[in-house]
Amino acid sequence: MELVKKNFLTIAVLCVLLFVVFDKMTGWAGNIDPCTPPGPTMKTLDEIHEAVVSSPTSISQRETFFEHYYVIANTTVPCFTVEAGKRFVLRKLNLENNNLSLFVDDQPFMTHIYFTNNLKDLDLPDGCVVVNEGQTLEIRNTSVNAYATIIGYYYDVP
Repeated sequence: MELVKKNFLTIAVLCVLLFVVFDKMTGWAGNIDPCTPPGPTMKTLDEIHEAVVSSPTSISQRETFFEHYYVIANTTVPCFTVEAGKRFVLRKLNLENNNLSLFVDDQPFMTHIYFTNNLKDLDLPDGCVVVNEGQTLEIRNTSVNAYATIIGYYYDVP
């Protein structure tokens, strides 16, 4: 019986000690309110949220697309066909050499004629390059094997 009392007392003391230690470790951090109002170029979280939500293609409506392709010489790689009710916005393009071209439904979209050197990390403005529903985006290679990267997003057509 004496052993049970000792074990109970030991457990009780350990629980109290653990409570004190955790209470001190998770103490209050203090006031997190800013000491001054936002500067003229700063936006509040409410303003940022409103801008994102009211955007015609808000982030919550976007489906991100990132794909890296290895295109063999003298071939065409069909990247994707845009589903009904959606559009695709191209945001970033990386073509390893001048012999890679983008086509939409067999029509030249961006060809090597426009580029004199390797096209690395071309950032496109949002909404500048759009592929409509039912259209197919392809990469064509007219020379040596090369890599291409396409980054963008899909969004629902309103």
